[in-house]
Amino acid sequence: MSICETKVNYKDNCIFPNTIKNEVKMYTLFKENTKNNSIEFFKENENLVKKELSMVQVFLNENKIIFPTKVKKINKIKEKLCSFILKNKMNIILILVYDNKIHLLYINENDDNLIEKIHKLLFVEKKNHNVLRIIS
Repeated sequence: MSICETKVNYKDNCIFPNTIKNEVKMYTLFKENTKNNSIEFFKENENLVKKELSMVQVFLNENKIIFPTKVKKINKIKEKLCSFILKNKMNIILILVYDNKIHLLYINENDDNLIEKIHKLLFVEKKNHNVLRIIS
């Protein structure tokens, strides 16, 4: 297993707001949401969702990582986050928004359509935050 970072250009129809200059915001998405494009995963897997989100929050607190953060700090933070995700074999996709880009950090499981599925969730005609959980 390895961690992938995929960069996607930010578009106006993104469900997340763009950041201001020199700012990074982080959001989360579960891979299971990309399979069925609904909130049913949250209902059916409430314990897993709570567990993984609380693990991320504890990790951020222990490492004194606060979002939004400055762009100049993001490379070191990404290294720590990638190690954390991999070590814990998490089902989560971390979404970092900065510099008019969306950076996706996730464990690569050879899902050829994952990025396409994420696109369908991130870029919509009508903004709907039901599928995503926001950390910051």
